[in-house]
Amino acid sequence: MKQATDTIREFANVGQTQLGKWNSRQLKPWEVGLDRKECPRRMGWKHGPTLFLQPVYEHVMGGRHTFVHIIRDGRDMAFSRNRNNLAKYPKFGGQVVGLFKLGKKKTYNHCFYKPNEHHSAEKDRECIVMQMRVWEKMNLGAARFGQREMGLRYVPVRVEDLILPDERTRAETIWRFFKRIGVGTVDTTAKAQELSQKIFSSASLKSHFSIARWGGCNPAIIDEVEAAGAEGLAHFGYSAWRTLREEQKKQGIPESANSCSVGISQIQVPGSEGLHSGEANTKRKKKGK
Repeated sequence: MKQATDTIREFANVGQTQLGKWNSRQLKPWEVGLDRKECPRRMGWKHGPTLFLQPVYEHVMGGRHTFVHIIRDGRDMAFSRNRNNLAKYPKFGGQVVGLFKLGKKKTYNHCFYKPNEHHSAEKDRECIVMQMRVWEKMNLGAARFGQREMGLRYVPVRVEDLILPDERTRAETIWRFFKRIGVGTVDTTAKAQELSQKIFSSASLKSHFSIARWGGCNPAIIDEVEAAGAEGLAHFGYSAWRTLREEQKKQGIPESANSCSVGISQIQVPGSEGLHSGEANTKRKKKGK
């Protein structure tokens, strides 16, 4: 079992640029390995390049695997300080020369933060938009292949559906997921609800997702980000941020509840001009005492 697992783990680490170098002779050992008795019936891994590797997995595994596609709102990813995908796949963001370059003169080293460095959303506008383009390219390509070639073995799950709705809706989502992949350990909504309470019930968890995470950023930048990823957002069923804001108003959630995960929020308190979002939040707390 260890050999089979190590084989899959090694294969999952094949980089995107290496795919063109593989031929049938090199793929044969993996095909043989998967047929051995010691290969576990179920295994799984989380690995970003998996989004690009689905055609290879389909060939190697002969249609015997399930692709669980975990999708997160592209705006969450665009406004994130984690820009690993932009560094790995710069051409998808619009960069065409080098890892951090667009053209010959303009560099984007400022897209990649140094420790304890906080840039404003305005300064990072281009970086944020490129992040959205990368998200759309990666996820749309994987989704289209899965829907076209894998049928019911392609299982898309929006992470927000596990966190943001009410408890009953979350439990139904979890139950349908386990039923879809054929795992009987969660075979009732009651068991799914118990699992939901253990993993997704934290009240603070919601603040890290959707409009609560980036709704306090410059509206013009949010509009630009949505335009850059419009096709992907629509494909996965994400509502426009202005629609989300209207829903918040109906629920009585103040606009100030939304933060900006990159740099300073546009929702400022008196005297907070020029402060980073973390400093502004600290000032709010002190003022409330």
